[in-house]
Amino acid sequence: MSYDALVIAAHPDDAEAQMGGVLAKLSDRGQRILLVDLSDGEPTDFGARGERAEQAAAAAAILGVERISLTMQDRLVADSLPARLEVARLIRQHRPRWVFGTGEACVHPDHAAAATIVRAAVFFARLENWDQVPGGEVLASHAPWKIHRLFFPHCKMEPGWSDAAFAVDVSGVYDRKRRVRIHLHGQRWAARAL
Repeated sequence: MSYDALVIAAHPDDAEAQMGGVLAKLSDRGQRILLVDLSDGEPTDFGARGERAEQAAAAAAILGVERISLTMQDRLVADSLPARLEVARLIRQHRPRWVFGTGEACVHPDHAAAATIVRAAVFFARLENWDQVPGGEVLASHAPWKIHRLFFPHCKMEPGWSDAAFAVDVSGVYDRKRRVRIHLHGQRWAARAL
């Protein structure tokens, strides 16, 4: 199944925090979006096991996007050849026009690893002859795919940027983004600016 965009993040809620309003706008315009969480976000300090997955599924439904979770371990997401190949396989399989990752200038090591994994996977996905590379058979079953654009949205955990390539006005969908934030983190966050 093809998607207009893959949004690849280390944890459930990263994509929503970075670009929830953009996700809502894209889905409202008929764009098919797949959120790919590299880990399930467990263990978490903020709820019982399994609660985060339920919240993430509900948040995706509110935004009008789909979501899958890979099996990397939260807190220990690491850039590795298997991680790069698995994400490249998803890119080949789903053939998105755009891929969104996480910026590298951040305090969370999982986010920094995710950025490197995504950048390498986008490159790997477009290359041919993986059947001639040891370990490359995971990509050999899907045709090469070159995306149109790779984006790295700003994460709230990152230092402020001195410049940005562009900004997106999400005022028309802000209430929906806010509902996602409240759903993910409870009423205690309702009064905070996003």
